[in-house]
Amino acid sequence: MSGPERKILFVDDEQNVLEAIQRQLRKVYSIHTAESGEAALASIEANGPYTVVVSDMRMPKMNGAELLEKVAALSPQSVRIMLTGNADQQTAMDAVNRGGVFRFLTKPCQTEALIQAIEAAFGQYDLARAETDILDKTLLGTIGVLTEILVGVQPAAFNRAARIRSHVRACCTACGLNDSWQIELAALLAPIGQLTLPSEVASKIQSGAVLSEQETAMVLRVPEIGSNLLKKIPRMDLIARTIAYSSKYYNGHGHPIDRVMGKEIPAGARLLKIISDFVDLEMARMPRSVAIRLMHTRIGWYDPEFLASVSTHFQPPRVLKLASSPARTDKELTVAQGKAAAVEESCWEVSVADLSEGDVLVEDACSRTGSCLLSAGTVVTAALHERLLNLAALRGIREPLRIAPSEEAA
Repeated sequence: MSGPERKILFVDDEQNVLEAIQRQLRKVYSIHTAESGEAALASIEANGPYTVVVSDMRMPKMNGAELLEKVAALSPQSVRIMLTGNADQQTAMDAVNRGGVFRFLTKPCQTEALIQAIEAAFGQYDLARAETDILDKTLLGTIGVLTEILVGVQPAAFNRAARIRSHVRACCTACGLNDSWQIELAALLAPIGQLTLPSEVASKIQSGAVLSEQETAMVLRVPEIGSNLLKKIPRMDLIARTIAYSSKYYNGHGHPIDRVMGKEIPAGARLLKIISDFVDLEMARMPRSVAIRLMHTRIGWYDPEFLASVSTHFQPPRVLKLASSPARTDKELTVAQGKAAAVEESCWEVSVADLSEGDVLVEDACSRTGSCLLSAGTVVTAALHERLLNLAALRGIREPLRIAPSEEAA
């Protein structure tokens, strides 16, 4: 197979060798060349990834084994082939062990043998990609199922988790953390351990009732239980560890009970501890500015650098106090009324049957007797919509429901 999606990078410090390869293979493959290891790495950064990287072993400054070791880290999906005139055993061992080389060819290499090696490399590339796709789809599907289960069994816990997740990306940026998607998944799946709690304990948590000592011990183990469940899923190790330490204090106190403290706690867990506590204070109707001030008094609870960065995200903009401000002008009143109207227009009213996946509740969804079924800010999922339809049929729900797009809710 050939084409731009099947790019091959040949690396050799002899220009005449590269020119010969171009003449032999340019009609069959998309060929790129580099005359040194440094040039090859620059080409991968600028034009990669390459399907196959073929490197000579004997090159000045950076030999082929060293180069392919760097390629393995920079572009792990690229299949690596070593081409050299030195066929000694140590050279072969270095190439295979350090660079994860797929094939080892000796110079001069016949065109037919080189083509066979390249085609075999293509097959290896396709196999690795297929395995990756299967694993990714399996992982996404598993996460989707777990989320739907959590929505159905513990809607209040899911609502809290969804609120926490909504802040994660912006807070990761503020704290200089990459791979926010892993921390977002940790936020969303953190309550999975609550599925092991007795229903009466879950009800107490939702209502804010005082827990007994035994019940408190159960709740403290929720992150550990959730982490142990997720460890069984491939590629979830980092997310599971983040969840395990998401309630740990920066000074090392709390669960899990071990000697891990400070920067040894996973960065995602340190961030989730801050966001989770803030969301809990906010859901208790505490003003954001008061919540931030309170959190800064909790010495030893949080990573101080992360707390400072996150505070800028949560701290509301400063506004003039009306008591000390002059009466608004007609222009100011018009602007304020326009903003209020814009907020009002961004919301609309629908029946339970007309809800769509992705809608966000602007107000609590309540039964006809007045009990809260879902809190404002909940994002409607397919499973949650089905649950509301069933509740409407059995208990009745006050309609219409006020909803908004997710952008408005954020």
